[in-house]
Amino acid sequence: MTHHGLAIIYNKTTGLVFRNSEESNNKTNFDPLSQYDIEDQNIVNIFGRIMQPFTEYEEELDGISESQKINNLSALIVEALSSADPVKEIQDNLYFIRSVKGKAKIVSYVAKSMNISSVQAEQFLNQIIKSSRYFKSYTKLNNTRF
Repeated sequence: MTHHGLAIIYNKTTGLVFRNSEESNNKTNFDPLSQYDIEDQNIVNIFGRIMQPFTEYEEELDGISESQKINNLSALIVEALSSADPVKEIQDNLYFIRSVKGKAKIVSYVAKSMNISSVQAEQFLNQIIKSSRYFKSYTKLNNTRF
């Protein structure tokens, strides 16, 4: 069977992966970057998987100081990579930050419309939510206490 130089060879002893064996055997065309330990490949893949939600989270931090942004992103990465599912951890944090920003925006509109303070508008909206059937169902489904 001809593989046209597109074979991938995995060495179980060393853990090295050789791509395109014709090129890797030719010392003049040897590319050390094409040989990764499986563990290193997995690490790189994990970084690749977290990049989209990480970038979205980073964009949500526009408007804060650079040092706050760096500290926030660094803490997020350490927390995410220490968790059972780094992608989900970042997505959950992204959802939370968007929810907080969304709440502030909605409160601002209601405060302006009713000509009341933001604190009063927030209390008013919280009370409406807490007395709604949706909230009661939501808390049962999400097993939260209020």
